[in-house]
Amino acid sequence: MEDSDSSDGEFKYEAVTVGAESENEDLDEDLQTALQNLGGDKSGAAVTAAAAVAPTPRTEKKSEPVDDFLRNYLLKMGLHRTLETFQTEWYERQHKGLLKDQEMLEGVTDVYQQNQLLLGQVQTLLADMDKLKQKSSQMQEALAKSKKERDFHRMHHKRLGQEKNKLLMDLHRANAKSTSHEPELEAMRNRFESSHRELMITRNEKHNLQKKVEELNSSLKEVTEQTAKQQLQQSQSQSQPQSAAITPPPSAPQQQPTSPANNTRRSKGAKSGSRMSAARESARGVGTSKMATASLNSPKRVHHPQDRELPAENRSNPWLSAESFQRLLVPDGAAYRNTKTTRAHTLPISSICLHPRRPLAVTVSDDTTFKVWSLPDCEVCVTGDGHKDWIADCAFHPSGAFLATASGDTTVKVWNLTKQFCSATFTDHTQVVWGCVFHDTGDFLASCSMDGTTKLFDLHSQRCRQTFRGHDGSVNYLAFQPFTNVLCTCSVDKALMFWDVRSADCLKILRSHTNACNHVCFNLRGDVVASTDADGVVKIWDLRTVTERQSINAGPFPANKAAFDHTASTVFVPSDDGAIKVFNVNDGKLVAELKGHEEAVQAVQMVPPPVADVLGAPLLLSVSSDTTLRTWSPI
Repeated sequence: MEDSDSSDGEFKYEAVTVGAESENEDLDEDLQTALQNLGGDKSGAAVTAAAAVAPTPRTEKKSEPVDDFLRNYLLKMGLHRTLETFQTEWYERQHKGLLKDQEMLEGVTDVYQQNQLLLGQVQTLLADMDKLKQKSSQMQEALAKSKKERDFHRMHHKRLGQEKNKLLMDLHRANAKSTSHEPELEAMRNRFESSHRELMITRNEKHNLQKKVEELNSSLKEVTEQTAKQQLQQSQSQSQPQSAAITPPPSAPQQQPTSPANNTRRSKGAKSGSRMSAARESARGVGTSKMATASLNSPKRVHHPQDRELPAENRSNPWLSAESFQRLLVPDGAAYRNTKTTRAHTLPISSICLHPRRPLAVTVSDDTTFKVWSLPDCEVCVTGDGHKDWIADCAFHPSGAFLATASGDTTVKVWNLTKQFCSATFTDHTQVVWGCVFHDTGDFLASCSMDGTTKLFDLHSQRCRQTFRGHDGSVNYLAFQPFTNVLCTCSVDKALMFWDVRSADCLKILRSHTNACNHVCFNLRGDVVASTDADGVVKIWDLRTVTERQSINAGPFPANKAAFDHTASTVFVPSDDGAIKVFNVNDGKLVAELKGHEEAVQAVQMVPPPVADVLGAPLLLSVSSDTTLRTWSPI
């Protein structure tokens, strides 16, 4: 025992490095763990390859043994004798087996490591708690939103229920009211049918009587001609023999049949027209280029006994006098307001025309009908139909007793409004007829068509007297210069052409538009003309200097038509955007926009001065594709 004590006293103890020892142990354990994972039966090369492929292993610090902890602590504190005594007693108890293996292997708990572990767990729990709080707040917001939507839908459902109950009550009341009115409606229907039958019977009797009158007139005419021939033969038989070479005197002039217009200036015009016709024939003999063009437009005509001649000279325009012009002063176009809106047709309305002296207006529509309206209350007076397709335009006769309509069925019809029947139908055009207009004498009617021609019809002989060819494409509209023989036409070829209707000569061509021309119109004095095109451009032309006076941009929508006021200081332009744009002719500035129509405005017209005198105001009328007729009165 002494030797062992002495040997123990001479032994030098050194401090044990805990970190190195633990690292070696960790390496041994990691190696054993890796070998166990690989199965333990693989070679070193296979283990190395598997370790290279395997993910990076995690290392954990093992707890320090109790004896090592005590040794290091005593060395650190400098308690060498206590350390020696501890070593002696520790090994003695170890050799004697007094120390259990569990107690020897049990290490000292690392407080820092536990603190770090607990801190990580706390942070994870805090993060999870924040996420839960966010989700909880989101769910609360969604819940609140759902409650609001629920309350809104509940209120909307209640309101719909109330409206439904109200509508049901109104429906029941309407049904009860209609049931009470059914007997009255039935009685009115019976009266209408009986009246309609009586009207048809009366019309048939009227037509039969007219036919009888015509037969009696024709028989009387034949008797008169026979009597005149007999008298002529008697006079020739009683005359001397040398008088046989003398031309017999003309028979009594034949009585002209009743026509849409009886003009007292016709006889003078016939004489002058015959002189102009002879002059034109001689000019054709000379062979000038202008007359050659006229010969193409107007071939040699066959004289019809009922043909009327156009007056050789222009008539006096009553609106050129200062007194008449002073009476035409009207308020500014900006001071107009919509006073009446009438659902006139079942399909879009294409055009409107006004009676020259009475407060009447006519509208034509795509529903193949025309209607006559009284102004300013816009009550329908007459409804007419007879066309097989939509009606594009209409025009009143200067006397106001006849109406002309141009249709998509390629025909032009003349209606006797007094007797309410179609007096003439012209079928010379081969395509859609876009426009029609009467000559101021009332003896002629002009029409333009998609077939590229303009035709002049004689209302007495009811045949085509002139055909004007010159436009390259569809002729969209036409207008007579007031109280002259000049006809203006516009076409898709972007040009305006002025024609002499007596000779079918083209007097002037105006080109300035960049798109198809839609419409052309004159002012009352006849010295200014306005034209519109598909780009919405309106051009004002001065016919005294034959120059472009103003170019107005009313686009980008197409300008369908144009209409001057009585003094030609303002022009009204109906547009495809549903507005009527009012421009000052002198400076081209936009004065106002008259809005009210829901679709494209197709036409606009101001009542003639005599009608304005009757109504007491220059009333403006417009028609649209929304099937309505609107009146605009100055404020």
